[in-house]
Amino acid sequence: MIYENNKKNIIPFVSYPMYYFGCERFLRKFSKAKNLIITYHGITKLNYNHINKRHTTVENLKLQINYFKKHFRIVSLKEIFSLYRRNSNHSKSTIAITFDDGYENNFTNALPLIEKFEIPVTFFISSICLDKGNSILWPDLIDIFIHFSDTNRLEFEDLIFNKYNNTFYTSNNVELRNFIKSLNLEERDRFLKIIMKYLPYKKINSYIPSEFYKLLNYEQLKIISQNQNIEIGSHSHQHLNLANISFKESKNELITSKKLLESIINNNVESFASTDGSSNENIKNLA
Repeated sequence: MIYENNKKNIIPFVSYPMYYFGCERFLRKFSKAKNLIITYHGITKLNYNHINKRHTTVENLKLQINYFKKHFRIVSLKEIFSLYRRNSNHSKSTIAITFDDGYENNFTNALPLIEKFEIPVTFFISSICLDKGNSILWPDLIDIFIHFSDTNRLEFEDLIFNKYNNTFYTSNNVELRNFIKSLNLEERDRFLKIIMKYLPYKKINSYIPSEFYKLLNYEQLKIISQNQNIEIGSHSHQHLNLANISFKESKNELITSKKLLESIINNNVESFASTDGSSNENIKNLA
């Protein structure tokens, strides 16, 4: 099963009064989308919105699950895809919940809530966390670089990036993260090596708790997988945009991830979520 993870699958919870006063429920009555997928990434004790907006705090997750339990039918990802294929709509709006990337905070902070509320979820794991200890996913590396590096200028081959408005842009207005997503594997690795030269490690250790970037380890994933309400899926191996690398590299990403995950959870990995929705027909057929 392939889950194309993109912005359309995510419901932003930025206006709590909208939900508390019933506006959301009123608007949903006019929506054709009765089966929704809610995507989370990191679940942290502290708020890191000043660095990135991918993470959700524990308290917000608790509020949101309470809301979902009251107003939605929560089902597994497999069931919601089954409903979609049958073009079937339940009388009550239905959602599936997923967690992307494989952060350790999913184990320490999200798992207790999943167990408390007894809800089905899917964890999509970037399996590099199991292959190399103390790995940091490249989007987190870039966030740390942008917010804590002292440099305002970055050079890569014939390109120059200048810092503006809390990120870096080329002269053609290409933003740093989007540029990295467009690179093939060899180019990306060379570029990240340049980035790492500017990382202020003292600031990282002083100002950024490990819950922001630390990934799951072998033992934690094994414990998570033993929960009958949790499915483990693949999010590639190195969190790459597969449509931007060669077919051979994409194939290796998928095979490596599947083998690593299955060797730990002792079960089949049947679901795959593409990074940033980066996919094509060849990758879909491969998955």
